[in-house]
Amino acid sequence: DDFDHGDLGGEEDDEADGNADGSGRAARRDIDMLEGVVYDRKNMTYDELYNHIVDTQSIVTCCIDAHFTAFQILSPKFLIYYDPMNPSLRLVRGESQVQHVALYFLLKCNYGDNVHIQENKNYYVGNSSSELQLTVYRLWKKINTLSLSNVPAKWISIPLNLDKYLFINCKSSHCDMSTQLTGNTCYFQTYLFALLCKVGRPIITPNGRSIDLRNPDLLEKVTIRIARFLFTFFFDSQNQILRPLTNSNFVLDFFRYRSSPYFTAFAQYLKAKKVPVPDYDRQYEGVTKYYVFTKSLHGYDKFTLEGATSSTPNTKSLQYIHDSDGASQKLGRGNYYKYRAVNLMFGCNAGAMLGMSSFCEFNSWRKNQLLSFYDKVVRVVNDLAYKTCQAKLTKYRDYYFMPQFEVGQQELIDVHFYTYLIDMVSMGKAPNALTQIVHNVNSVLVQFIHFSTQHRNNYDKIMSLDQFMSAKKYKNFFAENFLSAEWFSNYIGLGFSEINPKEKDINSLTQTVFYDIDLMRSQAHRQEFAFEKECINQMARSNLRRFTPMFDDRQNASQKYDVAIKIGHGYTYSKYNTLMHFLNVVECYWQNPDVNNIQILGKDIRTLLVLSCQKIFFEPSHHGYYYYGPF
Repeated sequence: DDFDHGDLGGEEDDEADGNADGSGRAARRDIDMLEGVVYDRKNMTYDELYNHIVDTQSIVTCCIDAHFTAFQILSPKFLIYYDPMNPSLRLVRGESQVQHVALYFLLKCNYGDNVHIQENKNYYVGNSSSELQLTVYRLWKKINTLSLSNVPAKWISIPLNLDKYLFINCKSSHCDMSTQLTGNTCYFQTYLFALLCKVGRPIITPNGRSIDLRNPDLLEKVTIRIARFLFTFFFDSQNQILRPLTNSNFVLDFFRYRSSPYFTAFAQYLKAKKVPVPDYDRQYEGVTKYYVFTKSLHGYDKFTLEGATSSTPNTKSLQYIHDSDGASQKLGRGNYYKYRAVNLMFGCNAGAMLGMSSFCEFNSWRKNQLLSFYDKVVRVVNDLAYKTCQAKLTKYRDYYFMPQFEVGQQELIDVHFYTYLIDMVSMGKAPNALTQIVHNVNSVLVQFIHFSTQHRNNYDKIMSLDQFMSAKKYKNFFAENFLSAEWFSNYIGLGFSEINPKEKDINSLTQTVFYDIDLMRSQAHRQEFAFEKECINQMARSNLRRFTPMFDDRQNASQKYDVAIKIGHGYTYSKYNTLMHFLNVVECYWQNPDVNNIQILGKDIRTLLVLSCQKIFFEPSHHGYYYYGPF
């Protein structure tokens, strides 16, 4: 945005620009790099959008599978396509083939109105529909399984008629395009293709075998200007421009430019054109000098807490997990309001838990399980953050990571602190008042579990609730340890990998049931004549070896640990797991006098805290308690 794209101009004669008078007078031609470019969704039907890009010769940028490409329709019968991984421009000829390729990219990138296709089938396949509309509908029907190689089109590699290096083309072979120099710069190469089209204005030669440029000299001037602009982006002494706030990691990362292949490419390009190369180190000197004389870069107004964020699950989008395949990723890494186990026991199925690779995934899995019962235990776990603070429980708390999106949503805060309390109670480190909270919650959850008799002669049978509550050994252990690592080091949930939620019979073949791990080790390789027992033994053989190592190491409250955070590294996520660039503010943290006027590496400390960690308060007085979550 700092670069005035409208000023990409130069001198060109009237004849080259198509003026009728042919007077030969020099004309100034401004170029808007966003005009005639399709890069976001348009509220148009796909046939209208196709006609639009043909009429305007728009450049269409495409991002498919995190890779940028682009194309331009030079006429209804010619389309040129650029892939930053391939040095050759590719050409498609013929009106039908051009339509298929262009519509494939438009549909794949969702640039048009998909709802219109769903709701107005007759518009596309009716008696009065055009061939273009029929093509739109046929491609739309199979777009999710269609790849570019399956599109009915004949691709031809076509060279550029260039006899000099203009940066957009290959240095060693001027008739080819340049390609991306690193793994994540396809977007910049796509910008260079846009320069070729907008500034160079390509045309197909009469014999159709190569591409001529109307304005190669103008393209050369523009690429030189862009190179010089990038070398003086942060600090331009000639034009008295300073951009010190563009990159918050400027001080930390600046000298990585020396290993950048694009820095070398631009420097060599300017040298080849006999243009002085600006001293890039002066950028660092100019910006840091500004930091020295400007003590405070940002001012913050006072923030206020407006109230809890609404997080009512959308029942239309909530997907219940019936199959253990991929369940650990969905329940342990996915959105809490998109995936949920069909019932408590199926979430505890060993197959649904296998695949969790770290404690934070296990903890997220527990939160997901508890959210199904939040309305039943809300009175018990409410205000648990304050109660935990009062009890001065801090051991291991840094490992119970609370993502930024959970702050302000009371049920997520409550289950977060409850999972921490589960483990403190399991290790015997919680006071009696907090231990009773876990007992009260488990007295609710016990109604939703299935527990084997744990006897060799009938372990395929399930205890009734009364039988379980009368067995003090199981009842007390459940009350103290359910959903803790200790619980899963003693009991494993076994059941088929799929569950039918409409099945009303409750037995060991229709539901997941908890079995003693030692019992299953001894029974796993025994042959049983009872079908139910043989099924359970087979499940144990399939899951025990992979499940038990996840919980073999017991939690130890006496273990010492250190937490280290790298400044400038890390991210914060939104409710839907998309990256955000700023941290939501809770209460009046930014007005905390402890952090006023503190600077690190020339930056206000608040800027670095945004990038490195969050400090979340749950106590109005802010005394003696805070929570750090390294991202």
